[in-house]
Amino acid sequence: MNTQSGETKERLIQALIFSSIVMAGLAILANALYKLFLDERLQQNNDLQQTALAINDDLQQLLDNYRATNESLAAFITASDSVNDQSFQQYVKSSNFFDRLPGLNSVGYVPRVPSAEIPSFEAAMRKQFSNYRVWGQQHTAPHSYPLAYAVNPKQPERPAQLRGFDYASISERNLAMSDSAISGKSRATARHKAVKDRTDKAIVVLFSPVYGVAPHTNGSSRQPERLTGFVFSIVNVYELFERFDRAPVKKKFDIEVFDGASRYGALIYDGDRTVHRLSQAPMLPLKHEGFLDFGGRSWQLFLYQNESKSFGDWLIPHIGTIFSGIILSLLCGYIGLRFRRHYKALEEDAGQAEEFSSFFENHPFAVTGSKPPNYCRQCGNCKTAWSVARRIDRSFGRGFS
Repeated sequence: MNTQSGETKERLIQALIFSSIVMAGLAILANALYKLFLDERLQQNNDLQQTALAINDDLQQLLDNYRATNESLAAFITASDSVNDQSFQQYVKSSNFFDRLPGLNSVGYVPRVPSAEIPSFEAAMRKQFSNYRVWGQQHTAPHSYPLAYAVNPKQPERPAQLRGFDYASISERNLAMSDSAISGKSRATARHKAVKDRTDKAIVVLFSPVYGVAPHTNGSSRQPERLTGFVFSIVNVYELFERFDRAPVKKKFDIEVFDGASRYGALIYDGDRTVHRLSQAPMLPLKHEGFLDFGGRSWQLFLYQNESKSFGDWLIPHIGTIFSGIILSLLCGYIGLRFRRHYKALEEDAGQAEEFSSFFENHPFAVTGSKPPNYCRQCGNCKTAWSVARRIDRSFGRGFS
């Protein structure tokens, strides 16, 4: 009964050793994988932060290019002795504005015409465009800004449809032109709807002032009284952000842009049509918050991470490592079990050797040689003791004699 109890206890000890080693190995594997996951996620976050900053800078550079394009066109008009539709068209097409600026719908020029001079202005413009007339103007305004020249590659018929339309008759444009005239800098409008456009798309118009050349100078005079008109660019903001470096940016980030404060009425672009900024529980983590300056308007930029892997998703490519770690843990458990059995066997042999040592010392006959003596071969106790003693001696590396 004691022997069975001892064997049961030993099996429990061996099972405990095996399971402890395996569990320790699995714990080490899990800890190593989780630490690797955290390290990679930290590195990914750092990379995303750097990418987000680069996107902010690239977008600002793009908006600056819009302003530079407008101002170069304004400089062309200022430097020209006389501008007509043909020279305007040639300059715009040779400059490749529409290839370089995503979202650019059209560019054009609106001169500053005093209300009293509208009839003479219309007569002069009819030399280029028959039936030219100024329309849509505010009758109480001292000046009108009718469309003179424009280029729209996507809708070539649009300039003819809108020619003569007073841009100052739209409040958003009037405010931007007034600010531009006072500051002498390019100014953008708030987002508003295009004129006579069935698509009902929202646009932003960037105005750059054009000044007349002051007497006795080689350059233009940036004085409000010498303002001769405005160069404008009509920008489809949705297309601007949608076409901006589309493949890599769209894969990593959802872009949200607000004109001024973060509110629904100020939202001018949302990549995934879900406004995370205004949500109580955003579905995507915010990675960057910045600002963009476009013609004096401050746009808030928010970049949300699109690809956010959970620990479970991250483990999938590491299945091989996990499998190898499990096998190694089982192998270490088996080796530990074998060591336990080996040293347990040595312990049992040492106990048996001690038990039988007194037997040999008190035996009436000497037990020597490779076999038990003839007179003791029939003695079961002597024969068993002799066999055990030889096995013990071999275990301890001694020769039995």
